[in-house]
This record gives sequence, C-alpha cells and structure tokens, in this order.
Amino acid sequence: MPLMDEFQNRGSVSRSNQSTNQIWRVKLRLRQTGEFATIRFISPFAAGDVAKNVLADESHYVYHPGTSANGKRFTEYIYCADLNQDANGHVIEPSKCKCQLSGEYDTPPCYVNGKPSRNSNGTPDGFNSDAKQRYLYWILHYYTFHLKQNPVIDSESDDYNAPWAVSRREAGEVDAWDEVEIGNRTFYRESVMKPQILEMARPTRESLRTYATMYGDITGRNFDYHRQQDQSGRSFINYQILPSEQEVPKLGKERVGAVISDLPRLDRIASGQIEGVDIESFAMEDKEADKEALSRMSESVSQLADEEPVAEVAEEETKKEPVTVPEDATEEDPFATMGNTEDF
Repeated sequence: MPLMDEFQNRGSVSRSNQSTNQIWRVKLRLRQTGEFATIRFISPFAAGDVAKNVLADESHYVYHPGTSANGKRFTEYIYCADLNQDANGHVIEPSKCKCQLSGEYDTPPCYVNGKPSRNSNGTPDGFNSDAKQRYLYWILHYYTFHLKQNPVIDSESDDYNAPWAVSRREAGEVDAWDEVEIGNRTFYRESVMKPQILEMARPTRESLRTYATMYGDITGRNFDYHRQQDQSGRSFINYQILPSEQEVPKLGKERVGAVISDLPRLDRIASGQIEGVDIESFAMEDKEADKEALSRMSESVSQLADEEPVAEVAEEETKKEPVTVPEDATEEDPFATMGNTEDF
C-alpha cells in the first residue's frame, strides 16, 4: 500500500504552476559525497495510532533514464499506478500516471498485473525493470554540513550558476555558512531549520529497523544522514543514517507542533496529487532570538560579580516529571505518538 496504513478521505490540494514551492525544493538533497545532514524524524518508522498527515509513504516507482535541460543524465522515478493501490483500488487512475500516457513514453502501459509490459513484437518496452519501492518521511531538518562554502555566494564555485543556486539567490537566500570543526575535518554548516521530505530506497530504510527496535521508534532522537561512496570501486552512492551527536537549537514544542499539524499527506505528494507546498523556515526568527539572548547575556554579566552565590539545589528537586501522552490524544495532536518531545 502506498501509505503505511489504509487511505481515508481521498481528495487533495494541487498547487501547480507555482515554481517557488515545487516539491523538489522541499526534499532533503545531499549534493556532494561526504556531506551529511542532522535531522529528526517527524514520521514514525511504521504505521500506528498516528495522524495521517505525518504517516510515512511507501510506493512503487518505475525507474526510467531521464535527461535534464543541460543534457545531464539522471534516473527518473515515475509513480506506478498499476501497483500503488489502497483497499479501494488504484490510488490514482492509471490514465493519470505519467508512464501510462500514450505518446510520451512507450506503450502499452509500463506494468500490467505487477509485471513489466511488452510491446506488440514481444520486446520489453522502456519500463522493463522491476518496479521498486521508495519511502517518503517527514523530517525536521536542522543543519546540513557541506564540504565547501555556499556556492550561492561563491562566484568561483562550479555550482554558482546551477539552477538551484540561481533560484536561491533570486529568493534572497544568500547567507554565508558557518565554518565548523568536527573531529579533524572542516565543514560549512547550513542552517535549514524546517520540515522537509526525506526520500529513501529500501536499503536505506532497512537501516532504520535497528533503531526502531532499539528505541521503540525513531522520532525521539536526532540522526545524521550521510551521503557516502561505495568503496567497491564501482562508484555507487549510498546513504547511511546514524545517531547524531550534533548540538541543535530548541525550537519550541508549540512552534514545531503548529507547523507539523499543517503538513500535507505524503501519499498525496507521492502520487502527484499535491505538486507544491509552502513551508516556512524557523531560521530567521531563531537568529533574532539569538541576538536578543546574547544582548541580555552581555548586559547581565556585570551584575554577576555583585550577586550572592545561589545555593545548590538537591538533585531530587531538579528532576523533571516524566512526559506522558494523554490516553485521549487524537490525530489533531501532532505529538501524540512522537515519543519525548520536550526537547524541541
């Protein structure tokens, strides 16, 4: 099933022809091998008593070679209507699936009864490989750690004129990334601070099983999402998810909860029923809050020397009460099934 649960209330909102909020802009993308992102999962590992809008999606896709506007080859993932079905049948009608459109790609339809179709002469059509599942999760993306400075502002960068870099400049996203040392390596830390979509293939998702088993779920802690190169000499790119040791800011449960409650359903994004989404970043508000905090800290430093020492508080008095989820929590509560959320 496309959604990791049965569908309810079909229908969708489509925002076509709005270039600034296209879905690809909402997906976490690591462009260079060696980069990594610090994230926290909003979607749980598997289905459960959780709001439908944060439930992860698992859909079958057809792999097809594509070519970008500048001639660069890439793998295109085309939603396979024949395989993606809920309890009521097709999620979307096969005639609306890209690979089913006559004239745009080979005909007949790419898949029939779960198997690759063949042309009238018996040869496989353009979609002759097995369909594969891809998984979509909502995540809270804190930082991406890059190997080089922001190409949006670095005119010497090879990516300075890349479409995504030009788009960011036009949108005013021209911040210099902080230079940080992690171990014996130097990274440039981009502050993202907003929900995004993490798309992964089955091998990457399977790596989450260990953590889901160990922690009960994956939404109660932060992870680092790494882009790596296979060492076999075949230059394969793979992705790894590991528990994170990076410090992240506290965004506030109410602020994060308000954003999570408005996230659209991933099954409708996967099937193309929602083509764009607006998600505001926490970054600008946090920067102003940081400035105010630093200012208050500076003003209070001179007073500290004149104050009496504060008596130590017994450990028992400082312990926090355990966080519990109300038994009557409903889908309207985006934190009802997200484990310990007091550290947002």
